[in-house]
Amino acid sequence: MGMAFIAPAVVVLLVVVAYPIVSNIWLSFHEQNLLNPDSGTRFVGLANFSELLGSERFWQGFRNSIVLTVASVGLQILIALPLAILLNAGLRLQRLMRAVFVLPWATPTFVAAFIWVWLLHGQYGILNISLTEMGIFSEPVPWLALPATALAAVTVAAVWKGLPWVVL
Repeated sequence: MGMAFIAPAVVVLLVVVAYPIVSNIWLSFHEQNLLNPDSGTRFVGLANFSELLGSERFWQGFRNSIVLTVASVGLQILIALPLAILLNAGLRLQRLMRAVFVLPWATPTFVAAFIWVWLLHGQYGILNISLTEMGIFSEPVPWLALPATALAAVTVAAVWKGLPWVVL
């Protein structure tokens, strides 16, 4: 009787999890022309992996992922403890501060991404307008277009988005 109750969940799990995993493993050993799907697939063995591991773009993306993860998690941990102490210090308007502080976490990720793109826009972003008006920069900086600043900008956005969870 127990197996009859578990069977639907197992079937759903197999369809939702196992099938995509097995399908992706199978596809990773084949070559397919996506511009001409009727051409079929051709078995290439480990050639796809060899090409991937030999690609400088892959390794640059891998390094960027490591830096983003380590920097954002590290900064979230460093900032979270003092903020958690402050939010539990029994201050006036403590409940309002907690509610406002959780907003980045409650904001859908795609909305947060659009907000940050708007803030960091190379020409019309509010950050550039503020910094040029204050005389800090003489001209706008394309934050997300320059390799030197893009990773830092994305790290700041990731810290902003994930910090409330760490504080909680």
